[in-house]
Amino acid sequence: MKKYLTGCGLALILSGCGGTPPVDIRSSKIADNGFGAAEAPFLSITATAKSDDLEIREITVNKGNCQRMNSARAMGQEMTSRLPKTVSRGEGVIQAFDYLCNVIEVEVVTDEGSWTFREGNDFRTWGN
Repeated sequence: MKKYLTGCGLALILSGCGGTPPVDIRSSKIADNGFGAAEAPFLSITATAKSDDLEIREITVNKGNCQRMNSARAMGQEMTSRLPKTVSRGEGVIQAFDYLCNVIEVEVVTDEGSWTFREGNDFRTWGN
């Protein structure tokens, strides 16, 4: 019984403890709007912390099937964050992916666990 409980505890930790995710997700398609908004179109995924001192370690889209861009610029500024990154409540990290990717799910790995967000249920992609 002790081994079973230990295994269940580990499973809960790895899945985010079944509680409320420590991040909110926003997804947007960023393209040139005629005013030079984006140097090249990209899909922007933003994870915003809901707690202090949260380390965001990884953001994966569609189980890794969406190509991550190393760099994306909009309005002359770099839009991607280096991970892992520790953020405070209200701060976020941005990752850029191929513009043509249709988001189905986003997985966010933090120092508090891993959470999966589903398009349509947990967030909406803007700019399609």
